[in-house]
Amino acid sequence: MRISPIWFVLCGSAFAFSANAATLCVKPVASVGCSTTIQAAVTAAAAGDTIKIAPGTYREVVTVPVDKNGLILMGGSAAKTIIDPSTVVGNNSGLIINSDNVQVIGLGIHNTEDSAIFAATANGLIVKKSQIQNSEGSCVEVDAGAALLPEVPPEP
Repeated sequence: MRISPIWFVLCGSAFAFSANAATLCVKPVASVGCSTTIQAAVTAAAAGDTIKIAPGTYREVVTVPVDKNGLILMGGSAAKTIIDPSTVVGNNSGLIINSDNVQVIGLGIHNTEDSAIFAATANGLIVKKSQIQNSEGSCVEVDAGAALLPEVPPEP
């Protein structure tokens, strides 16, 4: 089993988001005001919103479309908040990003047939405190011509 902790920043365009950003929630069991799938929350979200994802295994492929710049996907921890698309027909990647300046924090992405995260047309992608397991492709595939740089912790 291949386990790859990842901490890096994909450089791109500058951050500029709305001050009216909302926080949406996702829980694996139906709960008032929360979605039961990450994709439903992404679809409902606006650019700059934060989606807080409760611990659980989410058996889906999540696609962030082009109109969600600045979206934040925040899991509880990479060990407990997992995207696992292995049961999805045509599973390629677990997370497909098509918007700029998206942040992926505290998520595990497991059992993908292709790259765990595919940055199709995204610039400024930030992935931190996340873990990828059993990816048959790259951990993160960048198809936007942007540079990939390690995230360096600040000096004490």
